Amino acid sequence: MSEQEKRSYTPEFKREAVRLVTEQGYKVTEAARNLGINPNVLTRLKNQVTSEGTKAFPGKGRLTPEKEEETFVSMITLMAPPRSAVMEPLQSGQKGVSDTPGN
Repeated sequence: MSEQEKRSYTPEFKREAVRLVTEQGYKVTEAARNLGINPNVLTRLKNQVTSEGTKAFPGKGRLTPEKEEETFVSMITLMAPPRSAVMEPLQSGQKGVSDTPGN
C-alpha cells in the first residue's frame, strides 16, 4: 500500500465547499463527491465554520488572533524567571539576576 500525500486546501476552497452545503442545499456526500474530497473532510470543515465562524481557516500556518495571543502569553510565562528569583536579591540589597556577571 502506498502512502498518500496529505492534501491541503486554500481557505477560499474550504469556504466555498462549506457554502455548497450550508447555502446551496447540497448534501455533504454529494458536494464532497463533486469536489473530489472525502465527506469526512467536508463535515470537519463545516463543523469548523459552525464553531469558529468567520475566524475559521486563517490560512496555512497562521494562528487566529486569540490563539496567537495565547501562544505569546505562554511563551512569556515560560521565559520569565520566577518572581522570587528577582525580588529576593533586590529586597536584601544584593545584586539582581541581571546584574550578575556571566548570566
